[in-house]
Amino acid sequence: MPATVYVYKNPLGDCTNGGISSGVDRLTLMNVEGPATPSLRAPPAWLKVRNQNPFHDVIIVPCNPEGTGPTKHWTMYGGNIVDVSDSRLRETFQQATVEALRLTELLADLDADLAEEIKLRVSTMRGAIRISDRIEP
Repeated sequence: MPATVYVYKNPLGDCTNGGISSGVDRLTLMNVEGPATPSLRAPPAWLKVRNQNPFHDVIIVPCNPEGTGPTKHWTMYGGNIVDVSDSRLRETFQQATVEALRLTELLADLDADLAEEIKLRVSTMRGAIRISDRIEP
């Protein structure tokens, strides 16, 4: 079952160009464990780790139509963020980022000190996560 997260928007306006977060105050993260079901008021989204060596950026993107993975469209940050008081989101973020780091370490020879610094940053991460749902026409 997916988890619900809350969308926070800039009071000056929405810059998502009609992205999934533009008309709702909640999203349903399909790849995070929780008791939620996607709906029109909380559409499906995906927690995604972008591997940008040496940094690993965690973002939220729209789901594919089946709800089984992230969209194939190129997206960018539209100004909205998500946060939740539930520790499962933070734990999933940390696990996904550490896993991405492991995969990157298999593909690239990272300095051991740099790898430890990234792991430490991930384990102490606090704060909201960007929603990357702006799709240019």
